[in-house]
Amino acid sequence: MTPGEALYASLLEELSKAEHFIFMEYFIIGEGKMWESILEILETKAKQGLDVRVIYDDFGCLQKTKLNFKKNLIAKGIKVVNFNPF
Repeated sequence: MTPGEALYASLLEELSKAEHFIFMEYFIIGEGKMWESILEILETKAKQGLDVRVIYDDFGCLQKTKLNFKKNLIAKGIKVVNFNPF
Protein backbone atom coordinates (compact mmCIF):
# COMPACT_ATOMS: atom_id res chain seq x y z
CA MET A 1 0.00 0.00 0.00
CA THR A 2 1.39 3.39 -0.95
CA PRO A 3 1.47 6.24 1.59
CA GLY A 4 -1.37 7.95 -0.29
CA GLU A 5 -3.50 4.80 -0.22
CA ALA A 6 -2.81 4.39 3.50
CA LEU A 7 -3.80 8.00 4.17
CA TYR A 8 -7.01 7.59 2.18
CA ALA A 9 -7.91 4.37 4.03
CA SER A 10 -7.25 6.13 7.33
CA LEU A 11 -9.46 9.06 6.29
CA LEU A 12 -12.36 6.74 5.46
CA GLU A 13 -11.90 4.88 8.74
CA GLU A 14 -11.88 8.08 10.81
CA LEU A 15 -14.92 9.48 9.01
CA SER A 16 -16.77 6.23 9.66
CA LYS A 17 -16.00 6.46 13.38
CA ALA A 18 -17.37 10.01 13.78
CA GLU A 19 -20.04 10.24 16.46
CA HIS A 20 -20.97 13.92 16.73
CA PHE A 21 -19.77 15.95 13.75
CA ILE A 22 -17.64 16.00 10.61
CA PHE A 23 -16.18 19.29 9.41
CA MET A 24 -14.12 19.19 6.20
CA GLU A 25 -12.38 21.95 4.25
CA TYR A 26 -10.89 21.50 0.79
CA PHE A 27 -9.33 23.67 -1.88
CA ILE A 28 -10.14 21.14 -4.61
CA ILE A 29 -12.73 18.38 -4.64
CA GLY A 30 -12.74 16.21 -7.73
CA GLU A 31 -15.77 14.05 -8.37
CA GLY A 32 -14.83 10.43 -8.89
CA LYS A 33 -14.26 7.15 -7.06
CA MET A 34 -12.42 8.65 -4.09
CA TRP A 35 -14.88 11.49 -3.55
CA GLU A 36 -17.86 9.13 -3.95
CA SER A 37 -16.52 6.95 -1.11
CA ILE A 38 -16.15 10.00 1.12
CA LEU A 39 -19.55 11.37 0.10
CA GLU A 40 -21.24 8.06 0.91
CA ILE A 41 -19.94 8.27 4.47
CA LEU A 42 -20.86 11.95 4.80
CA GLU A 43 -24.40 11.26 3.62
CA THR A 44 -24.78 8.30 5.99
CA LYS A 45 -23.52 10.33 8.93
CA ALA A 46 -25.82 13.25 8.09
CA LYS A 47 -28.78 10.83 8.01
CA GLN A 48 -27.70 9.56 11.44
CA GLY A 49 -28.05 13.11 12.74
CA LEU A 50 -24.41 14.18 12.83
CA ASP A 51 -23.56 17.77 11.98
CA VAL A 52 -21.77 17.33 8.64
CA ARG A 53 -20.21 20.40 7.02
CA VAL A 54 -18.05 20.89 3.94
CA ILE A 55 -16.23 24.08 2.99
CA TYR A 56 -14.62 24.19 -0.44
CA ASP A 57 -13.09 26.64 -2.89
CA ASP A 58 -15.58 27.08 -5.72
CA PHE A 59 -12.91 28.37 -8.09
CA GLY A 60 -10.54 25.51 -7.22
CA CYS A 61 -13.30 23.00 -7.99
CA LEU A 62 -14.57 24.77 -11.11
CA GLN A 63 -13.44 22.13 -13.61
CA LYS A 64 -13.64 19.21 -11.16
CA THR A 65 -17.32 19.30 -10.15
CA LYS A 66 -20.70 19.69 -11.80
CA LEU A 67 -22.64 22.94 -11.61
CA ASN A 68 -25.16 21.42 -9.19
CA PHE A 69 -22.45 20.12 -6.81
CA LYS A 70 -23.43 22.35 -3.90
CA LYS A 71 -27.15 21.64 -4.32
CA ASN A 72 -26.50 17.89 -4.35
CA LEU A 73 -24.59 18.08 -1.06
CA ILE A 74 -27.34 20.14 0.55
CA ALA A 75 -29.94 17.62 -0.66
CA LYS A 76 -27.98 14.91 1.17
CA GLY A 77 -28.22 16.82 4.45
CA ILE A 78 -24.70 18.24 4.32
CA LYS A 79 -24.16 21.88 5.26
CA VAL A 80 -22.07 23.54 2.57
CA VAL A 81 -20.18 26.80 2.20
CA ASN A 82 -18.12 27.62 -0.85
CA PHE A 83 -15.52 30.34 -0.73
CA ASN A 84 -14.35 32.20 -3.82
CA PRO A 85 -17.78 31.61 -5.37
CA PHE A 86 -17.60 31.52 -9.14
